[in-house]
Amino acid sequence: GIDICALTNTQDERYEYVLDKIKTKTIRQNQLEIYNNCIIAKGEKIIFRGEELQTDKGDLILIGANKTIWKPKTPLSLREAVNIGKGEGLFILAPHPYSGHGGIGDYLQDICEDIDAIELNPNCSVVVTGLLDKREDNSKAEKFAKEKGIPLIWTSDAHWADETGRGYFKINGEIEFLNGEDALQKIKENVK
Repeated sequence: GIDICALTNTQDERYEYVLDKIKTKTIRQNQLEIYNNCIIAKGEKIIFRGEELQTDKGDLILIGANKTIWKPKTPLSLREAVNIGKGEGLFILAPHPYSGHGGIGDYLQDICEDIDAIELNPNCSVVVTGLLDKREDNSKAEKFAKEKGIPLIWTSDAHWADETGRGYFKINGEIEFLNGEDALQKIKENVK
């Protein structure tokens, strides 16, 4: 099963919706520890708050934030978004960097020393004969990551519940879920 995930706000507040349901007991609170940046269930499953920021150069995901960062009317610069992530010790992920749908493309070069991982996306593995071949998007991301020594991770990039688990990665080592900040730091150390 999935032990660690990020419920990522894109142009909405999904994480806050789930948190609100837990607090109002629509979802059972039994054995849940609620932190600002995550929810830990039974000491062995963790859901982090993720923020997919629409920057001036494309999308960037920050995982483990204590509050919502995304602002619909005022996109951050790519550098500002990276600086927020670094300043708060967040996991910084470049999602689908070479897709035409929000990828940061060649601007990846500008932040490659500051990110924790590059996403390989199942949506960029699609081939529709005669119409569409998205595999090159992942190939370019993979080549760049290998050249720069940046970890690659498969994500689900799920926008609907039934898409969850289409892509995943394994973390080396054991992660103790003592609290949200410790778990996030251990993940950052073990993905590299």
